[in-house]
Amino acid sequence: MVRFGAGIGKTLGSLVLALGLAASVSGCDAAAALRHEDDVAQSVVDNEAQSVTNGGAASAGEPGNQHWTDKEVANTQCGDAEQTLTGVRVGSHEGFDRVVFDFSDDTLPCYRVFFDPNPQQDGSGNPVHLGSNYQALRVEVSGLGPEFPTIPPGFSSQLSGPAVSYAFFDTFFEGVATNFIAVRGGSAQFSVEFLPGKLIVDVRTATT
Repeated sequence: MVRFGAGIGKTLGSLVLALGLAASVSGCDAAAALRHEDDVAQSVVDNEAQSVTNGGAASAGEPGNQHWTDKEVANTQCGDAEQTLTGVRVGSHEGFDRVVFDFSDDTLPCYRVFFDPNPQQDGSGNPVHLGSNYQALRVEVSGLGPEFPTIPPGFSSQLSGPAVSYAFFDTFFEGVATNFIAVRGGSAQFSVEFLPGKLIVDVRTATT
């Protein structure tokens, strides 16, 4: 049976208020949307865009079609829709962990996914502390509209998976939404795929 992590990291209330985000997240029952629900996890939602506000777990999928790498993966061909980031979801599968970034429409964004040995916030340059036992897998998404993501900075999804501990949205600066995935240990690979409404990043412990 596939199990999914659903914990949501706490965001400092003062930061949310300072950014004027309270109204945008007040109608979102994020705890319920990311709740550990096997019935949702068993359904295949890879061909249907589902944001965090509409529920849905990081959808099931079989390993084998991923293109595993530890090098940067990027797409520079952005669509022209003014979409925004709406959610971050995580799930654990046999052989890999999955992180799904949800968007407000199906347009392909630009993105860069890479292991960042010195993670810092865009704009401020402040260091991002993931913990001494984690690698930082950085996920930058651009080609978005001017609207701030509907989730607040620091919004995270927790997972007790073999490769991924948690994933979170960090900053939105000059049209780029920067996210981090906390990857366990020092040897891992990832795979990136875009399906309508979501960017999917699978992570596994590297095999020898």
